[in-house]
Amino acid sequence: MGTFYNKLGSGEIRFRDNWQFELKTEFPSLPDLKGYLHSQEFYIFIPNSLQVNYRTYTKAQFYRDQTNFIRFKTPELSFKELIDPNNHDSPLVILHQLEDAIQSKEIIVTVQDQLKLFGNIVRSALRDRVREFVDDVRSLEFDVEKFVENVSVFAQDLKTLRSVFSDIQSIFHKKWSDVVLRKHFSYVDEFISISTNYYVTGLIEILKKYDLPALQSAREKLCDIGVGENVYRKEKYSEPQKLGDDIAGDEFLLYRNGLLNRFVTGGLRLMTHRSSIDQRFRNLVGSIAAGLAMMIYLLLFIWQGGVFAMNSEPFIITTVILYILKDRIKEGLKTISFSTASRYFPDYTTEIRTSDGQRVLGKLKETFSFIDGDKLPEDVVRARNKEFHTMLETFRRPERVIYYKKSVNINRKHNVGKFWNYYGLNIIFRFNISRFLTKASNPVQTYITLNPETREFIRMKLPKVYHINIIMKNTYIKKGQEAKVELKKFRLIVDKKGIKRVEHIE
Repeated sequence: MGTFYNKLGSGEIRFRDNWQFELKTEFPSLPDLKGYLHSQEFYIFIPNSLQVNYRTYTKAQFYRDQTNFIRFKTPELSFKELIDPNNHDSPLVILHQLEDAIQSKEIIVTVQDQLKLFGNIVRSALRDRVREFVDDVRSLEFDVEKFVENVSVFAQDLKTLRSVFSDIQSIFHKKWSDVVLRKHFSYVDEFISISTNYYVTGLIEILKKYDLPALQSAREKLCDIGVGENVYRKEKYSEPQKLGDDIAGDEFLLYRNGLLNRFVTGGLRLMTHRSSIDQRFRNLVGSIAAGLAMMIYLLLFIWQGGVFAMNSEPFIITTVILYILKDRIKEGLKTISFSTASRYFPDYTTEIRTSDGQRVLGKLKETFSFIDGDKLPEDVVRARNKEFHTMLETFRRPERVIYYKKSVNINRKHNVGKFWNYYGLNIIFRFNISRFLTKASNPVQTYITLNPETREFIRMKLPKVYHINIIMKNTYIKKGQEAKVELKKFRLIVDKKGIKRVEHIE
């Protein structure tokens, strides 16, 4: 269940599948901001044996392999805070306020948004609570009695939350006639049921590793929740009764779960517009280069007109040569201009807007390059050398370093309406390393040694792995305050088949 535990955290790199790792970065609460800049630098150390360099791996390939998903941050509310009638940040409270509202198109959209927000908050609260349970169990100071008590409280809070939401759903079904809105309630309800089953089942699986009789009551309570959710979905949403007997049914289950996930998380989605330096300055650079080349051509043309007779053979040949020269000068100036501009301008700039496209929340700027080891910052070099196989910390490793920087400039919060209860932004950075492993050796290799007693050959199949070290440097700058810098180090253990695991280096 290592993968399940990895998915419980945030702010750390974790692998998504065999080829991709991802990092979720959370930004501060928007209402408190008067200007905020966060830069995130990645130094990716790749062994030379993988033959990844600026000739084999281009900037265009890097940006095809990476993705930035930008959305609103899910508000952090517990189950108790969600059902608190005095908590005006709770979507349930807002839905209560809208029960008797005029059913205009704008109000219907607001209800739909709050439903999706509620689904996201519940899943986030489930994840956070289960992570606390897992951390408790793994702690050296694990208090079994307290743990069982907390599980009972969790089960009761969850039951109360589901009951409150069911009541609201019934009220809207009676008072509102909008068919689409009814489907929204059903989708969110099913999404919460699936999320509950996922996190509760994962927790039960982890608890099985701890064979403590005192935990039996906690496991039973959690099993009751999981079984109850399964029965609920089978009765209300016709979920397949038995998996494994019907291939189409098995496919449909995960496919529908994926659709529900995209539907609910769509409520946090933001509109983005990404543009490259080439798109922004192509016409300007091209015009300047063409103008300079034409000026040089005209000067040389006038000069050679005074040297050779008009329409003579030397005049014609020289004119042709000058035209060719002008064309090469124009292309050369364009290349030099783009090369120079790339040193001072980001490769891509992404404008972050609200889902309606009316308000700009900030900008994301990205830069990629290969960097020489001699030009690495001292703090990065120290972090790279630390924890390197104990006695080889000062060994000069044959490796290439990819440098990727993204900086996010968050604007001050705009006035976006009465029911604005979204706080902060999330940027999920996802990267695919499959191109790095094109030249990797077979994942298993034969190792031969001698038995010291029998002096017979011993053949062993050993895994062939590579270490891709990643140092992440975060710099936070709030307006009027000093910069705060933090470094984190990660190590991807990979082989020809992809990522085997991710290690977090303290």
